[in-house]
Amino acid sequence: MQELRWSRYRRFDDDPRAEIPAAPGLYRVRHHTDIAGGLTYIGESSNIRRRIGSLVRGTHAERMPYRDPHTAAPCLWAIRHRDGPGFSVSHTTLVSEDAAERKGIEAALIAIHRHETGRSPTAQFGRIIPGYTQSSYRTDGVRGGPTTSDRVNGVPASVRPRPWTRWDQPQTRGWMGQGWAAQHPYEVVNLADLPQVGVYRIHEPAEGDALTYIGQSKALPNRLRTHARRFGPDLWVSWADRDDLHTQAARLEVETDLIGAYVCAQGTAPAAQFGRGG
Repeated sequence: MQELRWSRYRRFDDDPRAEIPAAPGLYRVRHHTDIAGGLTYIGESSNIRRRIGSLVRGTHAERMPYRDPHTAAPCLWAIRHRDGPGFSVSHTTLVSEDAAERKGIEAALIAIHRHETGRSPTAQFGRIIPGYTQSSYRTDGVRGGPTTSDRVNGVPASVRPRPWTRWDQPQTRGWMGQGWAAQHPYEVVNLADLPQVGVYRIHEPAEGDALTYIGQSKALPNRLRTHARRFGPDLWVSWADRDDLHTQAARLEVETDLIGAYVCAQGTAPAAQFGRGG
């Protein structure tokens, strides 16, 4: 993974857009209440000025914004509503114009953050803070806001990452602290024996030791059938049972840990990740 040179942090309240280029890049957001080096959000965009501008506008809106055009805006709005101003943003443009490469670096940054702090950035994966309900997307027309309920839209606290065991050996059964099954050709796998909820990795022998794809699902057998139609039946598969991952956000956290570690080890995401050909 390429070395990143980050700008200094600029305050949301000073409207930082004029100092941010309309270029591909990544950005990180923090609030003064974040502790122990934690972040509120990590993102990427083909135009970081426009993307950050959308987040700043949503955060300062009178009412909680919808989840589009920026899915993190409702959570940042809620933090500002509860804890007051204090957001700042830092950016880097030393990244590729290729969206898949940017998303791979983004995954690596989130995975490293989780490894170092034990949690995801607060607003990552569409989360909302306690005491607030989440807005819907604009087409559904439901705005969130303060609530007297202690529930967080059914989304539990961030799933703690497992140890980065053999993080640079993505073909091994002990990789990233998961209980991986041995790799098998898809054609000999009895899908009825697979868990429903889990993570998986796909390997095409023609690609050597490189992985083709890393994923998660709440319906693992069906997901692997879909991949077999996409890649052909010659793929090899391995999976790990994670029946503790009850929400999409939790499954995305663990998937991001795996993709991020792979990027750290290999310098790029798996060949078919993030919409790449396969």
